Amino acid sequence: MIKQPTRETMERIGSSFMTWFITAFVLLTGVIWFVLFYPLVQTWFYEPVAGIVVQSEMEDCGMEVGGYSEEIRFAYTVGGRTFRDGRLRCDIARMCESKDTVTAILEEYPVGAKVQGWYDPNRPQIAVIERSPAEMHWVFISVICGFLFIFFCIWGMQRSNARRAAELKRRRKAKNASAKE
Repeated sequence: MIKQPTRETMERIGSSFMTWFITAFVLLTGVIWFVLFYPLVQTWFYEPVAGIVVQSEMEDCGMEVGGYSEEIRFAYTVGGRTFRDGRLRCDIARMCESKDTVTAILEEYPVGAKVQGWYDPNRPQIAVIERSPAEMHWVFISVICGFLFIFFCIWGMQRSNARRAAELKRRRKAKNASAKE
């Protein structure tokens, strides 16, 4: 004969599951956050360098609905070596944008324009013009913060219910103990 679990056992299992679920979600979110934003945070420690834009082009994203991205490269010299692979920013992945938006960016950085760039002193072949987050980073920040807020609210409610259940259980035991006397 199979013994049915008690209500207390089920509550304990539910509480444990929710705690592990939220912990796993927060850890996964942390890993995603690190992968997406670590390169961006690294740029805060880059050294300034003068550069010249050598490529400023619009690329088709290849999507059926349309969309474009910019391809901007600049040349700069560090320690007597010239590099031509500096980028606009350190995007993990580029978002496709409207043609007008990309055109405005390209007008800001035409070929031959002098720019203030930033290079990685440990790897001078890596450089960017802008150290600010791209729109895609802000989207990820918003989504991740929203999910974290929702999960912490759920966790708080779950903890509150568990405490309330433990208090009711303690009161029942005290009431039963006093009734037996």
